[in-house]
Amino acid sequence: MVSAFLFFTLSRPTMYPKMQRNTIRIASALLVLILFGAYKQGVHRTIGSWNREEHVHDEVNGAIGVSLQAANVVPTFACHFRHGFATILSSILHEPPTIVPPNGPALTDALAADSIENLVLTTCTNSLKKFQKEIYASTAHVVCLIHHSNVNVYHELKPLMEPLAAQGRLSLLAIQADVYDWIEKMGSPIWENVPLETMIPVFDYPGLAERPEPGVFPSRAIVQGNIEHGRRNYDKLLADLKDAFIRSPATWGWKGVEGSPFQPILDASPFTLHLVGQVNPEHHVLIPTELKDVVHIHEGLPYPEFYQFISQADIMVPAFMQRGSYEDTTSSSIAAAAITRIPVLASARHLGAYTYLTGPSVIEKNISTSEVAVIGALRRGPQPRRRASTSVWNEFQDNIIYENAKVWARLLRHRSPTLISGTEDK
Repeated sequence: MVSAFLFFTLSRPTMYPKMQRNTIRIASALLVLILFGAYKQGVHRTIGSWNREEHVHDEVNGAIGVSLQAANVVPTFACHFRHGFATILSSILHEPPTIVPPNGPALTDALAADSIENLVLTTCTNSLKKFQKEIYASTAHVVCLIHHSNVNVYHELKPLMEPLAAQGRLSLLAIQADVYDWIEKMGSPIWENVPLETMIPVFDYPGLAERPEPGVFPSRAIVQGNIEHGRRNYDKLLADLKDAFIRSPATWGWKGVEGSPFQPILDASPFTLHLVGQVNPEHHVLIPTELKDVVHIHEGLPYPEFYQFISQADIMVPAFMQRGSYEDTTSSSIAAAAITRIPVLASARHLGAYTYLTGPSVIEKNISTSEVAVIGALRRGPQPRRRASTSVWNEFQDNIIYENAKVWARLLRHRSPTLISGTEDK
């Protein structure tokens, strides 16, 4: 019976409607004690897992919570959620989440009592340093999330993880970062059996309002991230946009001349660009005079408003400047687009780094073509272009959640293989 339920939960057709998924969860909730071990050898242990994070990666914790829930695991969050993310978490989980302070006694007491089965460290370096003594003294299975694959992170993390690897109670979970070369560098056989998985930091946020179709697509574009020079090439993007407006203002739904602010043509679906993130007061991004009313800056948005605002856009423009967002780490803006159901303007280089960008989540462009040129061509193309349907986005997000759930099933099976048999991929 256990295997049958697990096979049904973890083996489904491509389309995985929420109603079906909820029914499965209700039926298999009775099996949670068996699957993940409430009691082991007479020692009471936490059902599911603890997830620890202090100040960053809120959206990753959301994806972890949804994925564990889909795998029938109930996490406890030892987290300090910023900007109202606890509200988001409550809306994406089917049960009110248990949230305790990341540095309070609940976590240390549970570690001291050795009652934590699985400890997920969303920012592994900081948490291992802070709770090194308590974690080493426990028998908890530690899932260490890796956000960066550069060599400095490797050198910092390796000595912290090595004792856990030697005891067979470490798993590595990469967030769209290529860390396989780490294992090759470890130089010790103890790393051969350390599970290494990849999770996509995406969840389905049900709080999004309906959005009207633009008269001309696209009419609202988003660049999300710190509004400063460095990771994103704001100078090139704004220079290209200024030149495009001067050459053909009507294409963009505006009128005006060089040297003065352009004015919108209200019945022409005027294009606007929105920079969403934190402004660095020491490194201002200069907006050309012509684009004064075209480009808008939005900072300090709480998460509910942040996701709602992005969801009203037509397209996400990555505007990456450094190779890190392609090779060393994952960009939160790509995940934000997938969460809020807007397509990313992506080249083959983006698609190689963010392999989950498929179907409704992407509008492809040539590497050699500027982002502004592609947006202009879209606006001049056949209209109206329609957004992907709700059912198409449901399938896209459900597939990601399902794959993430399988990842967690494999990670937790590493810890308790006899208790969760029958979860093999079919």
